[in-house]
Amino acid sequence: ERVAAIVVVNGYDRYTGSLFHSGTLPLIREWPMAWTPPRLTARIVPRVAWLRRGLFHDEASFEVIARGLESAAHCTTQDDVRFQLAYVGLPPVRDNEARLASLARRVPVLLVSSRDDAVVPGAHTQRLAAAMPDATWLPAFDGGHAFFQHEAGDIAAAVRTFVEASLATGRR
Repeated sequence: ERVAAIVVVNGYDRYTGSLFHSGTLPLIREWPMAWTPPRLTARIVPRVAWLRRGLFHDEASFEVIARGLESAAHCTTQDDVRFQLAYVGLPPVRDNEARLASLARRVPVLLVSSRDDAVVPGAHTQRLAAAMPDATWLPAFDGGHAFFQHEAGDIAAAVRTFVEASLATGRR
């Protein structure tokens, strides 16, 4: 069976090892999700502009932020965090750019990202787009990592259009 299309949202390219990220990795690795009360965190996030914008959206209500944080806290385990951090520590894949380019030539790829993502910065999607010149890259949406909560209708329409075109033509 053939894959009709691949949609990459908040695509993570490679860890770049900034001082901020390097200094926080040991803390994040050992910080149990249960120690982060979602309701308390939801009260802090809207008051810190770069957190609100980088995680959600400037217009995100307290309830949207609280629901998002509660959902993340309930479905993310410490093993999930450790797995993601283990991935960060892997060496770069040899010929990764050539593999990505080949993939985008064979299967339609849609890249979707947000302008202010504090978790997976837009530079990651830029690097993926550079490595996959045949991919379609939507203009960055407003908001942070959970931008799809604010832009759901526009994102769904763009993905639907992309997948329908891929199915109809066998390509984009």
